[in-house]
Amino acid sequence: MRAGILGFAAIALFSVLESCGAVPLRRGNFTTNEPIYSLDDVDNKYDYIIVGGGTAGLTVADRLTEDESKSVLVVEFGDIVDDDPELKMPQKGNPFPTQYMFNISSVPQTALNSRVGTVQISAIAGGGSAINAMFHDRGSVADYDAWVELGNDGWGWNDLLPYFKKAVEFTPPDAFMQEEFGITYNEESAYGGHGPVDVSYPPFQWEGLKTQWDAWGDLGIEAQVEGADGTAYGRIWVPSSQDPVNETRVDAVLAHYKRVAEVRPNYNLLLLHKVTKVELNGGGNKARGVTVESRESGETKMIEAQKEVIMAAGAIHTPQILQLSGIGPSSVLEAAGIDVVVDHPGVGQNFHNHPWFVTVFNYTTNFYPNPDTLTSNETFAAEAYEEYWANKTGPYSLGLGNAGVFLPLSDVTGDYQLIAADYADQAPSDYLATDTPPEVVAGYAAQQAILATLFASDEAAVLEMPLAGGSTSVTPNLKPTSRGSVAINPADPSAEPLVDYRAWTNPTDARVMVEMLKRVREYHAVPAMVEAFHPVELVPGPDVATDDEIEQVMRTQLLDPDFFHPVGTAAMMPLENGGVVGTDLLVYGVRGLSVVDASVIPMIPGTHMAETVYAIAEKVSSVCPLRACIRRFR
Repeated sequence: MRAGILGFAAIALFSVLESCGAVPLRRGNFTTNEPIYSLDDVDNKYDYIIVGGGTAGLTVADRLTEDESKSVLVVEFGDIVDDDPELKMPQKGNPFPTQYMFNISSVPQTALNSRVGTVQISAIAGGGSAINAMFHDRGSVADYDAWVELGNDGWGWNDLLPYFKKAVEFTPPDAFMQEEFGITYNEESAYGGHGPVDVSYPPFQWEGLKTQWDAWGDLGIEAQVEGADGTAYGRIWVPSSQDPVNETRVDAVLAHYKRVAEVRPNYNLLLLHKVTKVELNGGGNKARGVTVESRESGETKMIEAQKEVIMAAGAIHTPQILQLSGIGPSSVLEAAGIDVVVDHPGVGQNFHNHPWFVTVFNYTTNFYPNPDTLTSNETFAAEAYEEYWANKTGPYSLGLGNAGVFLPLSDVTGDYQLIAADYADQAPSDYLATDTPPEVVAGYAAQQAILATLFASDEAAVLEMPLAGGSTSVTPNLKPTSRGSVAINPADPSAEPLVDYRAWTNPTDARVMVEMLKRVREYHAVPAMVEAFHPVELVPGPDVATDDEIEQVMRTQLLDPDFFHPVGTAAMMPLENGGVVGTDLLVYGVRGLSVVDASVIPMIPGTHMAETVYAIAEKVSSVCPLRACIRRFR
């Protein structure tokens, strides 16, 4: 009997060591390390199947295939775009070309006069990193420590900082840009890694940026030396995800696929295909693979995952695929005729984004040249275009900017403590959907307590306003209180899901954003701004004067619920609080199934999402100690 027990233990230990890469695993019959476009060229079995080749999926695939014994397949809906050189240009590649995005509309937004929103998500290999504004920043310490307060030990600022550093290679601005524009940085506290994602400062900024930067200083907004060290509030400089030599975009395809594909036959990327379902075993407690469908031929194939299926399809399509697989709220699945395999109330819940508005001013006097010159002066634009291709300098080397203000609520309005107190006094279910599962209500209650604290803090931003010298101001709310959902369409489950932001359903969002617009007006009235630009407000216009008038014009016209930052639909939180994944990012109740994209973010940080998603992916795919391997691959 003792020998039998020891023999069984030896086999189990061998299996664990094999999973951690200490013992070679079976290799697939790979015939190419170029991208694949046909299911005929895909093996029947892989160790890991990653659903989605975006920012998170390609990062995890790169790190897993560092161990040549691990076979990895990435299934991506979009394509690699190499025949559009302007997509890599910082200026021409923005903003968000629609030909590389999904065509999805939200359900009518009741609180926004029943307007329908555009769901802003990528449909291209590399995901958001391939088409975003290249603004490569992080949130504040408080933004990530809030995740720990929700029950996610190991996911605070100090836990993520090594992976923020690991993800990128930072190149400081040159001496001229530091002297001319006052760009500051602290490489030691924020960077120091040698990751594959280049972040740098372009060799050009618009002259008017100097006045805009100083004007916020005149309003008492402190300039930070380095926002990426956790002080992402006040006035901060932000690098771009940009090659400092070629001055071109650096996305996840370049950083985490092309960099390594030629030397890694264990890394397969299948393009122009979509995963329609995660296949579970008979008991529903183990993911055994995925069903993949060709977008061109409609052909399908079931591909087996020997170790793990990793969801990286984004905050819209990850919950959809889980629900199509029978993992989700029973009410949603039953309405769509989907067999309930795992009743998971939180899948598709807790959906939020950064709602935003735009203000437009006419700068009746201005520096020459300025951002508008690129569109108003064909000769200047043509010369700048030629300069970029000849020297990789000039206006086209600059994306949407490298500076911004990130204001805590205390720097937006003197009523910040009252707003925080009133929000804290709400019953958690007051402004959630009436059919919100009780577990999700409990999770929101935990978030509400933290958000109320952050509203009263001077170290967590609520307002963002990028600065680049232009007369149009884009202003997102970085701490939204409303929560929506993503659910399969009961009339046609295979169609795009029903996306409901439920934007502004919590009145706190309207209250905060009215104050934000008033603060933007105060900034434009600073004497330095008036002297340099003589700004005249065009949108929403000076006739929109009272709080009620501002709120009404936002509801009917200005407010957009989607700043390209969807999160939260497979939240990392305790199961009893509507969480979908634990701190290991494994889906509760299903072995061999994890989520690594922005779906897991329980509370959206006050930043753009790319660098946070890179860090999440780096952290979850880091080398695991033996005990963690035993838990993960039991």
